[in-house]
Amino acid sequence: RLRTYTCYKDCYHITGNSTDITRQDCFVEDGGDDGYATVGYDNGTGIGQPTRITDIGNGVNGLKTGRAFAYVGCKSGKNTGCWVNGTIPASYGRTTAQQSCPALLIFIDSSVGTYGNQDIEVDNFSAVNCGRGGSPFPQFYAAVQVGGSSAHVSSNIKIKASIRDSAGRGF
Repeated sequence: RLRTYTCYKDCYHITGNSTDITRQDCFVEDGGDDGYATVGYDNGTGIGQPTRITDIGNGVNGLKTGRAFAYVGCKSGKNTGCWVNGTIPASYGRTTAQQSCPALLIFIDSSVGTYGNQDIEVDNFSAVNCGRGGSPFPQFYAAVQVGGSSAHVSSNIKIKASIRDSAGRGF
């Protein structure tokens, strides 16, 4: 079990040709950018696409800016029983009381050259107080967001989630 407190970058980041990795019962509080990032770059660097990455029972309690769980260019990813509470305590020194970005992002990011997502399954995911939108990421305003723009395509995405108290769109 890994615990991360007051981190200013991605807390748990998996990229490249990483395969068969499980993050289980980990926790992020007052994270900086993405809490749990899984990113596959297809920008000519040969870094590759993460495959069979699994998140089980991981949690996030408040982030400064980024997404709690981000799957960007991932293949055969699973997220089971994970949760996010986007309430930002005043002690974090933030001027807003709610996380501005999605609790769950499944995206293709052409600005950094990522693959599409294939075969992503999210089950029993819970998000509370997420998806406010606004600075620094006004384009992200849903608690759970799937999308992107690229020559690549995302396919076979399955999501079962509970969303409560989203200040923007739920999904």
